[in-house]
Amino acid sequence: MTTMLPSGKLSTQTAPDATSAQAEAGPFAPAKELPPAGYAIARLADGRFAPLGTVPFQPDEPLASLFPLRWSAELIPQAQARHACDGDIIAFPTYQQALWWCQRRAETVCLLHHASVAALRSECYPERNIWYQEEIERLLHQAGYDWPTWPESRDRDGDEEKRESGSKGPFCIVEALDGCPRLLAWLELQWANERPRCPLSHLHVEAANLDELWVRLYEAVSTIIDRKCTKESRG
Repeated sequence: MTTMLPSGKLSTQTAPDATSAQAEAGPFAPAKELPPAGYAIARLADGRFAPLGTVPFQPDEPLASLFPLRWSAELIPQAQARHACDGDIIAFPTYQQALWWCQRRAETVCLLHHASVAALRSECYPERNIWYQEEIERLLHQAGYDWPTWPESRDRDGDEEKRESGSKGPFCIVEALDGCPRLLAWLELQWANERPRCPLSHLHVEAANLDELWVRLYEAVSTIIDRKCTKESRG
């Protein structure tokens, strides 16, 4: 295992692999079990065992940087307050307790991630969101903006095929693909009468779910249009 020196820096002692860990006899791994991926355990100068987070220097590379984990950054705060003398760095009297904490933390992160993904695709207030969408479109049209339309939606009436031009609106909404569940939204706008560059062309909004996204998008659009109208009235 990696040992934490009194100065707070890590010693150069390297962490053992699973085989050597099982063969090790001593205070480090009485349970003969390594922490889950993304975690390591260090022995502090006072004899306690501290869980560490690990970040690979390169993808699929065994070498990784280590950083201490702190009670103040806990995903789910503990019900009982800790004594001030315990310090902010998470540490336990035994290796097994530190191992259990790493396992619980890894499971919690996984559960919270799945919950965030589920919330991302949920919509609790669809009627309110439709109002926001229609109000955003009204504000944009009133301010002189336009946007492309989807060319054709088809409807069969017997042998006759009717085609109607349908609009998706100016909204582009996608899910982020960087591992952090969230929605991204921006507007695809153009001037209705070929005026200069659109000031809303770089509008970008992020949210954890659709309900929050529509609120933020409406607030951003209405704020920018209000500023634009105020500037034009003064000019």
